[in-house]
Amino acid sequence: MRGIESGNFNEGDAQASIVNGLLPERPAVLARTEEEVRLEEINGLQDREKEILKVSEGSLSQEINPKKRAKKFLKLASYFLSSVVAFGASDESLFAQTAAGRKPEKATVEAQAEIKARSDEKLFKYIEAERKNDFAYIKETVEKNGVKEKIDFLTTKYGTVPGKFFRDAKFIVETVEEIEKDVKNETPGIFCDTENPYFMTKASILSLSKPKWSDPTPEDIKAKSTGFKVEGFENSGIFTAESAANDEMRSELEKIYSPQWLGASEITFVKEKPGQEEFDQKARKEYGLESGSPVGTAQTDIFGQSKIEVLSSMSGSKYMVLGIAHHELAHNNDWENSQMLSTQQRLDFLCEATKTFESSKNFVSPYVYNIKNEDKKIELYLKVKEYWAETVKQYMENGAEEYRVTNPKEAGLVEKWFNIMNGAKK
Repeated sequence: MRGIESGNFNEGDAQASIVNGLLPERPAVLARTEEEVRLEEINGLQDREKEILKVSEGSLSQEINPKKRAKKFLKLASYFLSSVVAFGASDESLFAQTAAGRKPEKATVEAQAEIKARSDEKLFKYIEAERKNDFAYIKETVEKNGVKEKIDFLTTKYGTVPGKFFRDAKFIVETVEEIEKDVKNETPGIFCDTENPYFMTKASILSLSKPKWSDPTPEDIKAKSTGFKVEGFENSGIFTAESAANDEMRSELEKIYSPQWLGASEITFVKEKPGQEEFDQKARKEYGLESGSPVGTAQTDIFGQSKIEVLSSMSGSKYMVLGIAHHELAHNNDWENSQMLSTQQRLDFLCEATKTFESSKNFVSPYVYNIKNEDKKIELYLKVKEYWAETVKQYMENGAEEYRVTNPKEAGLVEKWFNIMNGAKK
């Protein structure tokens, strides 16, 4: 959908719609300056673009072909905006219309036409300049950090296995290349297209992705460094005073790690996990292990909330419980799940972990080296993920000084990324 057809919408039409109860009465505009009105329009644009990203992200993340992803994004954005971005209309009612497969009501279309009509040349130029700046920033970041070369290296090793951040990085690099060709060919409407709602183009995608290619702000770091919880350890039987078990476990971890590393993690001791046998079989199949049971699990959702479970099967002492926590917290702070890394840093991290693993001579872990999978790219990726987690565990258990002597490469990897993610206390 290329946006709505232009039409004549005047004040009389608006008043008629208000009388008929189709649109709520607008607040008086005369009391505000022209600049205030324009600022409101710009803020509205940015809010709606964020909504588009949120609505379409899940669908887009499954599409690997970059050209199909771009078309899919613009189609979703156009459909979403033409249906939902309406002056004075209820989002809930419009979502209901969309979900039912109906076209927006006449009042919605007319209101959209008025918004489009009020998007004058000044607003157009502001948005165009902003998107040009965002394009220049991401282009420079990609070139300066050798992002394309790193993607090529990782593609050779893993194909598309590394997940969403990796597919997104490839997509952005390919989008930058497409826009560069459009600029060279002087293609019209590269950064703003008047035929699309809110001038949506491929360049809009870069603007929406820019925060992921930037270092987290102090406000981001503060927000992502709160919410650490410890629960269930009163049932573990390994702490002297059960009533203070959670506080003791929390204190042990806070002595070692900074708030950035612990983040919004929730560590829970699980005495009996529902469906444990089925869970064990699934894990053994994925990792190609003949026997054994997982001693812990870690999951991070799209909002950065992490849940770690310490399972009772191997938690006979405080030392073992802390070892499990070291391992699982490392998974929460890898190239996929860390909340403190930009996209280019995630690529750097995975490249370095891969090269260190493949060149390591002193690393010992029967668990890591026994991982098997029919797909050798998946097998290597699982090994490197577990290698990172086991390396952090060994570093913490053996102590920094000893590990630097016995495993200099692994110690260097841990210390570098601890510092980058502000995760190690010196």
